[in-house]
Amino acid sequence: MWRIVLYITPFTVAAFLAVVALLALALGAARVRRPAGTRGFSRLAYTLCLALVLYATVFPIGPFTPHRTIWWPPLHRFAGLARDELEMTVVEMVANTAMFVPLAVLQYFAHRRRGLAWAAGCALLTSLGIEAAQYTVSIGRVVDADDILCNALGGLLGASLAAAACVRRSAGQWVVPGTGLEPVRPGKGSEV
Repeated sequence: MWRIVLYITPFTVAAFLAVVALLALALGAARVRRPAGTRGFSRLAYTLCLALVLYATVFPIGPFTPHRTIWWPPLHRFAGLARDELEMTVVEMVANTAMFVPLAVLQYFAHRRRGLAWAAGCALLTSLGIEAAQYTVSIGRVVDADDILCNALGGLLGASLAAAACVRRSAGQWVVPGTGLEPVRPGKGSEV
């Protein structure tokens, strides 16, 4: 993860989020024409993305140690940090947030009729699983409540991007497919 963190700048974060937003828009458009193909692609891409996240977060970075470390409570690391330490902490938190954005976008499109809460919830459960694995295996990793918060925020952001990509204009109203808020059209059960 630290090799990745060193390349994070405001430009790279903006570029990454722009690419993920374009992916969400493309999947949203493809979902209308080829829903099964979009689900299949999303499932495959999700699996590959999850493998990369697991490699970056669970792969051993040090020797096995009998000591397990948990950083709790959330956001405690900000107290008493020097400027360079504060910058690195913020960059690490941005990386943890950004890492889960594409996971949630792909999760949103991988399952038919599942929505924003499903994708964000899956991101949260994945984050909890990663932290549990880091604690259990004791591989030079630290269990951090901030990671869970940032990953959950990234999942919510990704799921929101995916939901926004699916919004379409129909019969003069904005509609999010699968929410039950489809507009009533004249002649189909309406009195208009």
